[in-house]
Amino acid sequence: MTSTSTPTARPAQGARALTGYRPFWAKRFGPAPFLPTSRAEMDLLGWDSCDVIIVTGDAYVDHPSFGMAVIGRTLEAQGFRVGILAQPDWNGPEAFRALGRPNLYFGVAAGNMDSMINHYTADRKIRSDDAYTPGGVAGKRPDRATLVYTQRCKEAFGDVPVIIGGIEASLRRIAHYDYWQEKVRRSVLVDSKADLLLYGNAERAIIEVTHRLAKREPIASITDVRGTAFIRRRDDPSAAGWFELDSTEVDRPGRIDEHINPYLMPEEAAQAQGESCARAEAAADAPTQPGAEAVGPPGAAAAVTALRATEAVVAMPVSRKAGRVTLLVEHTLADLHLRENDPAAAAPFAQAVLQRATTLRQKAPLLQALLSDEAKGRELLARIAALAGDGAVVERELAAALALLEQRFRGQDGVRERSDLAQLHATRAELRCEIGNMAGDDRERGRLYAAAADDLVVMLELLRPLAEAGKLPPYMQKNLAQATAQLEQLRQTAAELRR
Repeated sequence: MTSTSTPTARPAQGARALTGYRPFWAKRFGPAPFLPTSRAEMDLLGWDSCDVIIVTGDAYVDHPSFGMAVIGRTLEAQGFRVGILAQPDWNGPEAFRALGRPNLYFGVAAGNMDSMINHYTADRKIRSDDAYTPGGVAGKRPDRATLVYTQRCKEAFGDVPVIIGGIEASLRRIAHYDYWQEKVRRSVLVDSKADLLLYGNAERAIIEVTHRLAKREPIASITDVRGTAFIRRRDDPSAAGWFELDSTEVDRPGRIDEHINPYLMPEEAAQAQGESCARAEAAADAPTQPGAEAVGPPGAAAAVTALRATEAVVAMPVSRKAGRVTLLVEHTLADLHLRENDPAAAAPFAQAVLQRATTLRQKAPLLQALLSDEAKGRELLARIAALAGDGAVVERELAAALALLEQRFRGQDGVRERSDLAQLHATRAELRCEIGNMAGDDRERGRLYAAAADDLVVMLELLRPLAEAGKLPPYMQKNLAQATAQLEQLRQTAAELRR
């Protein structure tokens, strides 16, 4: 079993200045007019080898808007000889041997854009151009360029470390949902088999790592640099001292707070939240009551303290073990099939989702974990059950959701409360009709249609006062007109089926 980790900062060490390193001996060659991209250009510079070779999916333009040029010049300023392999032929390892064997490592990046976004539109259609290629020519880099380039570097020189970075590697450093394959993929580190991953603005990290490799420090021992991720097996001796935390113990999905507006003054921010600064300050200064406990997931406080104090790896969901993530992914797939008017294709997904959801409900508060709103969560579960054709689950979950909303409605009869309650009755009418369409018995179908008609009656009773007062949102006005037209038709169909 492997685990990817993001090392925490060691409290005793401060950030070292970029100019605080002793320059590497090759600084005597001076800065190159352009970083070499061929052996001939290396010969002109008097180089017999490169210390670092950067492989990039972009064209090489010596300008700060191209990330690999920035990293290359940053390393050059430290005295290292840096070569560039820009958009090499990935069909074989030969192009990756063009500059010879690097003394320290290969640095691999897909380019300024994720290679899949560079290749495909949101509709998964192939793009006809590439803004980071001379002439805008498309097809000069492979799909998932980080994986392909890393594999070719390993084939060219198997004993040379490979460090990956850039936006593609940064966003995929842990288990992640992949839009293109519609599944949860594991970390790019696991798939690429790279030795180290640097994420974000990694100038400080790449300088420290490069100087340590120049001192012949094994790359496997570099596990204390901020902004890096790496792989360790449980039985690896170098993993001693690390411990694993379940991600659900560190944090748990809950209410999503609104983003803070950085342009508001404290008084304005407090006013926007319905409170005054004086009250906020008083609350902050108030002493803790004896015996009071912080509310949070079990073990969270200890986990956070441990993360700050020592070395820890957080166990993230991977592939089909993704739990709540998988549930949402599968629901999305089922919804996509339903939107394509293919209920037969949606049914297998819905069955799997329903089974998974039932299992999760026994382990954790599924509904709050999904949407942080129990009524909406139950509505979601009912929709999943409807795709699976399970009418009992539909009735149970929507009855519970309606009970919650009716309780809110009794507490405050406002526009939002009436609208939410009416919308949920409309949802139950819709799902009852869907279940009725799947029923083989005409009398059962008629019963469900009649029940759906009753829901529409309740919906109309809730919305008409708002419509008469001119408080009904436009989209609800449309629903009101549609429900009025459908009600009589539903009643007639139900009566005919129940004869």
